[in-house]
Amino acid sequence: NIAASDVEDECAGTNVDAMEAIARQTPLSALSRPKWDKEILSSLHMQVKTYANIWQRVWTRQERINNASTPMFMVESKKGVTG
Repeated sequence: NIAASDVEDECAGTNVDAMEAIARQTPLSALSRPKWDKEILSSLHMQVKTYANIWQRVWTRQERINNASTPMFMVESKKGVTG
């Protein structure tokens, strides 16, 4: 919770309700990711690795607090390889 922490609120001064409304309208927002990415890429006969918790390795404490509701993930894929 940003209010209970000592970090700067990166969303201060922005219209969070408008941003969330836009996000609800985007097609990928309703999908379970990175699971969806892995399924699609695998169906294209690509080798796929997903890292659902990459945010824990790359984000600072401030980023972890500010972006807690939208954790970052990583998808690695290689063309022409199955497995």
